[in-house]
Amino acid sequence: MDPITLGLGAVSLGSTIFSAIKGGSANKANEDLLAQQEESNEAFYNNNRNFMDTNLAKSVLERARKQYEDRGKISDSKAEVTGASAEQVVAEKSAANEGYNDIVRNLAETGTRYTQNNDFQYRNNLNRLLSARMGLNQNKAESASNAASNAAGLLGSAAMLGGFGAESGVERNQFGRTAEQETAVQRIAKSV
Repeated sequence: MDPITLGLGAVSLGSTIFSAIKGGSANKANEDLLAQQEESNEAFYNNNRNFMDTNLAKSVLERARKQYEDRGKISDSKAEVTGASAEQVVAEKSAANEGYNDIVRNLAETGTRYTQNNDFQYRNNLNRLLSARMGLNQNKAESASNAASNAAGLLGSAAMLGGFGAESGVERNQFGRTAEQETAVQRIAKSV
């Protein structure tokens, strides 16, 4: 095989290998970033599942409990001073209890919306990450296909230029080409 053909084949093979290495490195970096994002998504979801565990819910509940207790103490003191009947004390404590229950009910409703919103965001993030993972897999498949295609093209070119196939009885020139191959090479060289 002539030195030009060997040189072109080596350059082609080298660029294919270089591209594969760079593509593989880029895919690995993307996979690492994707894995980090998946871990972050899971951690956020797991740490924010229950609204009642949030500082906001704990603060509101604590404030409501304190107000309920303070209101009960004030009611008891007021009943002693004014000589309120047992029915009046029960009615005041019932009103205080109802207010506390309303706050707890509102927190529960807020918690339900909070949980639904987190679930919605979590599912959307999962779908987005799945799409990214599928894109990376598609890139890998395309890279493998391109590498195989390049290798096949390189082998085909080498065979066409006389690098392979020593048929018996076929005369070759100093570059290992048949007369037909040499004519094809000359035609290509003139057209360039």
